[in-house]
Amino acid sequence: MTTTQTDWSAELTVLESMARELEDYIIGNDVYRTLMVNTGAGNHQYKMSGGDVLVRVDALKAAQAALSSAEQQRLAAAAAQIDKTIYALRTRFHALLRRELKSRQGALQWALESSDEGVSPADRQNQRHIALIRKELGPSANAKGAAPVDEMDDLEAQLQQALKELKDLAD
Repeated sequence: MTTTQTDWSAELTVLESMARELEDYIIGNDVYRTLMVNTGAGNHQYKMSGGDVLVRVDALKAAQAALSSAEQQRLAAAAAQIDKTIYALRTRFHALLRRELKSRQGALQWALESSDEGVSPADRQNQRHIALIRKELGPSANAKGAAPVDEMDDLEAQLQQALKELKDLAD
């Protein structure tokens, strides 16, 4: 989608919905979530992930000049809400991003190995997600000694089981 084809007002509305859902998304611990958003042209289904939120914020900030002053204020408010939520739940958010990164890298590698036609627009979008996820994760994205995603999932499952057992004991 080119800049001239992008409905920045609708993109902003989707970002605001994602900002409202972000805490529940992180706590829910699923890499992808489906949102229903009314963009003014009816209800539409959108996929949400940590990477999707980062990409949408980045795109809207890059297109800020195309937004009205009221839309710029809405963008600033949504971005601030997202930053606040990520800061409060950074460890969990980064764990989700690591899982998403692994998934996106695998999908991209498969697409590049199985295609004779080169890089598709979907692959370029996937590369953009990967780049922004790595930027958010910082040096820990590829740091040696960082727990592999599967190991982190196992630890999360063990913690959830221990919490359940403690709750059962308390009841």
